[in-house]
Amino acid sequence: MKGTISDPHWANLAYIGIAILLGNELLYQVKRKTIYIVITTGLVVNAALIGTVLMHTLSPLIDWMPHELKNFQYLKQQGLPDTTLLKLNKIDERFYSSEQYIRHLKDLLTPEEFQIHSELIQKSAMDLSADRLTRVLKWDRTGRQLQNLLEQNELPHISYVVSREYQLSSALSFYLTDRPWPHSIEKPERNLWSPIEKVKSEQSIFVCELQECQGALEDFYQRFKMNLNYLGEVETRSRKRLIRILQVYSIGH
Repeated sequence: MKGTISDPHWANLAYIGIAILLGNELLYQVKRKTIYIVITTGLVVNAALIGTVLMHTLSPLIDWMPHELKNFQYLKQQGLPDTTLLKLNKIDERFYSSEQYIRHLKDLLTPEEFQIHSELIQKSAMDLSADRLTRVLKWDRTGRQLQNLLEQNELPHISYVVSREYQLSSALSFYLTDRPWPHSIEKPERNLWSPIEKVKSEQSIFVCELQECQGALEDFYQRFKMNLNYLGEVETRSRKRLIRILQVYSIGH
């Protein structure tokens, strides 16, 4: 295929074409009653699966939230003692539920450390973007929160939103008032309408998800070689459920 990004539409068209050919073949080779049974069974199974996915998206049926601590710089900025940070640095594994991670923290930290710092540590370790179903929720609310934060910092109008992942900057750009152009560090081939020279010269912001921010900031400095000014944090919830936490910076000129 031409281009630097493969087009998934060809795969989708192939699936549809195969389904049409298979259906046409079944029409001539299998009894009509059998076809009706197969179609009905397929519809029922699909409806059950879709219903289960929707239920899990809106209200998780199981505790599946990966935890992996990466943003030690954030914890240090929040005042976590060096002795506690040294203990946390020994964790080099990934946990797949909140309960499992909390148990590990209890074993690792003293009761006093756990009582004071466990909530902050867990918040920074939650890999919220790993749950692809959660990622589709509440972007309109996140957009409003980000717009309010920009206005509080006297930046109501921006031209570009920069992030490491294209999905993050593109979603935010859609829900911001001025529809700024997204710019991806990870996928430069997507930056046709947001060349780095213009991002550097016009009013732009950099956004990263809290858990990934330390690595994302390193990638930003390597690519842009510009200063960042911290604007604040955007925390989106659905009732008590945490949906996403974003760190927001303005790009200095």
